[in-house]
Amino acid sequence: MKNTPISGAHNQTRRVRGRADINLSPSWTVSTGSGFSYSFGGVPAYCPVILLDYSGTLLCEQYSQVYTQENYSNDVGVRGKFRTGSLTHSVVAGWNRMQQTGSYQETNDLGPSQPYNLYTQYRPNARNIILPESPPIVLRDNHSTKGWYLGDTIGMVRDKLLVTGGFRRSTVRLQDNFLDNMPSPSLYLKSAFTHAAASLFQVTPEYFALWQFHPGAGAWSRCSSRDKECRAGISASHQQSG
Repeated sequence: MKNTPISGAHNQTRRVRGRADINLSPSWTVSTGSGFSYSFGGVPAYCPVILLDYSGTLLCEQYSQVYTQENYSNDVGVRGKFRTGSLTHSVVAGWNRMQQTGSYQETNDLGPSQPYNLYTQYRPNARNIILPESPPIVLRDNHSTKGWYLGDTIGMVRDKLLVTGGFRRSTVRLQDNFLDNMPSPSLYLKSAFTHAAASLFQVTPEYFALWQFHPGAGAWSRCSSRDKECRAGISASHQQSG
C-alpha cells in the first residue's frame, strides 16, 4: 500500500475587528478593543492505493482533511496622569485575552471505490469493492492566554528622573480533545506573575542615563538570578536647529 497525493484545496477566512477610545477627562482615557477571525479549509489529502494483481489492477479511495480555526481577542484598559505632592504619575492598567479554538478532521470523501487499471485511462466494469471503514479522526483544541496588568511611571526632580515599575499576571490554558478519546484529553493550565522596572535620568539636555530590569534570558544576565535580565547605559539625543 502506498499514498498517492492528489491536488486541490480550498480555504476561506473572515476577520472582524474594532477599537474605541473614551476620553473621561483631559487626563484619563479608557481604551477597548475586540477582534475575531474564522478560517475554514479542506484538502484532498491522500489516496491509499492497494495493488490487486500484477497486471496493474488497483483500488483507490480518496480521503480528505478538513480544519476550522477561530481566533478571539479582547482588551480593555485605562491610562491617566495625576500628582501626589511634587511627584507626577502616569498610570496604566488593564486586562486582555486571546483565545484560539480549532478542529481537525480526516474523513472518507468518495465512499466505496471501484477497481481500475493503473495503465489505462478507463475503469473496468466491475462491482465495487468496499475498503474497511476507518472512523474519522477529529481533534479539537482550545488555547487561551489572559491576564491583567498595572504600571506606574513616577516623575521626580521636575521630571528629570523617571522611574517605571509594573507587573502582570498571566494565565495560559491549553486543552486538546480527540473524538474517540485516544489519546485521552490533555490539559495544561498555569498562571504566573511577571514584573519589570526601569529608570531614566536626564544628566544634560543631550545625555540620559538609563537602567532596566525585567525577566529575561539567563545567558544575558548580569544579575544574581539566572532568570532575570539587567541593562544599563548612556544614551544621547542631538537636535539640530534651523
